[in-house]
Amino acid sequence: MQREITKLRRGAPLALASGARYTAATMGQLGRTLLVIGGVLVLTGLLLTVGERLGLGRLPGDIVWRRKNSTVYFPIVTSVLVSLVLTLLLNVLFRRK
Repeated sequence: MQREITKLRRGAPLALASGARYTAATMGQLGRTLLVIGGVLVLTGLLLTVGERLGLGRLPGDIVWRRKNSTVYFPIVTSVLVSLVLTLLLNVLFRRK
């Protein structure tokens, strides 16, 4: 089964064997979307690393249940605190007038 591919010109569609058609603009949008998702993942990783150093996850009210071979952790207060901070931050950033 051969794939039928047209010449890539700016704005020219790319025809695949499945019949789907993609343009260079669509691929550019996909690329930008993947970059944004990657950036969000990097920022999340940095925040988790810094948060651990600041004591997030060991706040009073976070429940740790330890048994012989297992540990179950319920970060209730940490989750509430992170939720409040994100709510305030996003409300400030995306405030509508």
